Amino acid sequence: MRYQGRPHRGVRVRTGAGQKGIVHDQPWSAAEAYAKWLLFYPDIMVSSSATPEVIAARRQQRLHEIIAFARRHSRFYRDKYSAVKSARPALTSLPPVSRAELMDGFDDWVTDPAVTRRGAEHFMSGEWRIGRAFLGRYTLWSSSGTTGEPGIFVHDISALAVYDALSAVRFKGMNAQHFISGSRSEVKLALIAAQGHFAGVATWQRLRQTYPQIARRTKIFSINAPLEELVQALNRFNPTFIASYPTVFQMLAGEKTAGRLEVTPQGLWSGGECLSAAARAAATAFGCRIVDEYGASEFMNLAFECAQGKLHLNSDWAWLEPVDEKMRPVPPGSASATVLLTNLANRVQPFIRYDLGDSVTMSSKPCRCGSPFPVVQVQGRQDEILTLKNSQGRDIPLLPLAISTALEEDAGVHHFQVIQIAPATLAVRMPGGGRHDGVDGRVRKALKAFLTHQGLPNARVRIDDVEPIADKVSGKFRRVWMADQQKDRL
Repeated sequence: MRYQGRPHRGVRVRTGAGQKGIVHDQPWSAAEAYAKWLLFYPDIMVSSSATPEVIAARRQQRLHEIIAFARRHSRFYRDKYSAVKSARPALTSLPPVSRAELMDGFDDWVTDPAVTRRGAEHFMSGEWRIGRAFLGRYTLWSSSGTTGEPGIFVHDISALAVYDALSAVRFKGMNAQHFISGSRSEVKLALIAAQGHFAGVATWQRLRQTYPQIARRTKIFSINAPLEELVQALNRFNPTFIASYPTVFQMLAGEKTAGRLEVTPQGLWSGGECLSAAARAAATAFGCRIVDEYGASEFMNLAFECAQGKLHLNSDWAWLEPVDEKMRPVPPGSASATVLLTNLANRVQPFIRYDLGDSVTMSSKPCRCGSPFPVVQVQGRQDEILTLKNSQGRDIPLLPLAISTALEEDAGVHHFQVIQIAPATLAVRMPGGGRHDGVDGRVRKALKAFLTHQGLPNARVRIDDVEPIADKVSGKFRRVWMADQQKDRL
């Protein structure tokens, strides 16, 4: 894709022969988005009460369609499956793919030639484009995840409609349907999240831009804000529902118990991290139910929690294969080393047997809630809230995702681990730490700026030349945690 300088908001850019005049970014069309949503909503409603056999048949048909589409329109998959002779191959006969492999072949992977890695990176260089339509018809999400490998994810409007409809039908808490329909005008929803082109924030911004009634009743708060500022802002907004990460609810629970956080939400929507027993217990301070969700940048709505507290996989649109270290299937009831995802909804950037990196356990037993969808347990991100002491000896809590975002966005690094080793000292593990190529300086500057913003100008940062260590089970990197001797002092 060739650009004439750096396009600004609303400026048209040339995208090559035969593709002139494509709008680089623009608001979503409410009419088209709602029409797509209505297209999938009835199907998802019917599937929610179907038998497991009917759901499996629909999933199998969608699998054949996505494989056939990828082989026709993606150069990457056409080459990858060149030795596969069957027109309707079994999923397990296809080779798995990794994020690094797909990102290296990004332009061959996508099925629309107008989508390029260069164009996507340019689009995401402007935060004001968050949630807007890339090339007028796609959404872009970025993620480094916990594998340390940055990713750029493109989703078409049909896939977005599937995700929204799944949320409206199967998420038994707050959902998009309440807003899109214009009902419950008194409802106000707060999202507390990392700022950037991430799936959660981009989805909310897309819905806000598409449906004005949503924009009036939702607000996004940054996890990078100092705790006192965040509490004051939430008190002013007084949300009915709050969506955020488990560590955020765990931190805010302390403020609620202390009487500084005065909001009384009707429900909490948790995602992005593993909802630990400690976080769930802490959330009881709010006096309302906390509902968990399992999703990823590669598929927004993989599983929702039922009234029994179990996560149910949306297996009619997402295919998960729990496997061991050698990519061999593991039986129900056993934790996997990783899991292979096949997204049956997204065609612009097909994910077929994609190594997601999570450790999951599939259950073969039906849930007491009566759902026809299988129960899945997920061993996700296990980062910890750090508690550093400021110069007056006061404890200042720091969210792990806020620390990671500061290093990724401001220092441009993705392969690291941050460990609290003293009351006011952080050690950053990075391969090549101590070098003099500017990376160490960027890391130190970004982290010191973040700490100062949190009221910790006294905090010290140490950079170690140590390779980050992945979890032995999931293969993911535990990014942020507190050394055992620091836990003992609390």
